[in-house]
Amino acid sequence: MKSFGLLFSFLILSIYSKAIFAGEKNEFVIGIGGMNGIIKNVRGLHHPVTSNPGINEKTITLSNDKFYSKPHLELGYNRQIIGGLYLNSSLSTFSGYTDHTSGRFEGGFEVANFPRINIWGNLLEIGPNYRFNNNSSFTPFIGINTSYLFGAQDNTRFSLNPQEYGVGGEHTHVKCFGFSPEIGFFKNSGFLKGLGLKIDSINLNCSNGNMRSFFNGYDGEFSQLRYQIDFRIF
Repeated sequence: MKSFGLLFSFLILSIYSKAIFAGEKNEFVIGIGGMNGIIKNVRGLHHPVTSNPGINEKTITLSNDKFYSKPHLELGYNRQIIGGLYLNSSLSTFSGYTDHTSGRFEGGFEVANFPRINIWGNLLEIGPNYRFNNNSSFTPFIGINTSYLFGAQDNTRFSLNPQEYGVGGEHTHVKCFGFSPEIGFFKNSGFLKGLGLKIDSINLNCSNGNMRSFFNGYDGEFSQLRYQIDFRIF
């Protein structure tokens, strides 16, 4: 996955360098939306637990792995490369959280009290986008972006006291890299020209800082479905 991401990023930068000189049309985009998804494969170095001895990498599965979001704002810039092929870039806010839940480590050890996690930051995306020409006043498009999330997380405290575990503590960093295919459409003429709808599937591999009993940081995967209403300024 990481090798694919690095190769894809290199291709995007190559396209971007050509688009700077070859592009003919520019657009600015303002968007607002939300998202829902899951957090999975949460793992990191951990001390021994029942049925899983040794200091090694352990995976915890949350009973409720759903990840909810607060509304986000996006600012984007699109540049035509040739014909219906465009290069899109955007920066958006990111704010999400899990419910208070429980978790189970490999081997069967259960953490009955796993408090809510709050994550916030910014999502940077860049990638090619293709628009289909038709006789309609709506222009459909598809695309794929390389995505980078950078931000922070709270509720990181480790304590043997169940009332204090996962409540407060120093904020830790969040760094995620991945890709996001997208599909959507926008109004290309007439009343409400520029108004559109976009849906993308964000797939991120994260390497984050220390959290609770993961004393050397933790990795995880975020899979999010994001939906957005946006407006293009041609």
